[in-house]
Amino acid sequence: MTDAEKREKVIKGLECCMVGDGHSPKCELCPYTTVGDDTCQTMDALFAEAIALLKAQEPRVVKISELTSGEPMLVWLEDIDKKETVAGMIFDYVPGRLGFKLTDIASMDRIYPRIEEYMTRWRCWTSRPSDGQRKEIPWE
Repeated sequence: MTDAEKREKVIKGLECCMVGDGHSPKCELCPYTTVGDDTCQTMDALFAEAIALLKAQEPRVVKISELTSGEPMLVWLEDIDKKETVAGMIFDYVPGRLGFKLTDIASMDRIYPRIEEYMTRWRCWTSRPSDGQRKEIPWE
């Protein structure tokens, strides 16, 4: 099941559980309901999948295999001696170097950091990390 299909299923399940019109939940329409299920068992599965989807949205450090896959990727670039992270797009990979197009409004610079310095000098995040998240994840 794709991420989009998982999100659609969770949304449908949550909508069925809502009691907004004064009537009972619409369990017969819920994608989590099976014959013989009661509401609590259905909701346990629904909540577990909703939590998993939300956790997947949390910022995380990108694996080097993801960076070198050859696919364009939006990331937040962190340099070990810089205070801020910068949004950027990986647009190119040549052995030993990644091509980034940074979204610094003033410059739209392109940089080519060295792969062997990944996780020691620079790293990428899937979304903008908080200062606490940046401090929590150690540099290797």
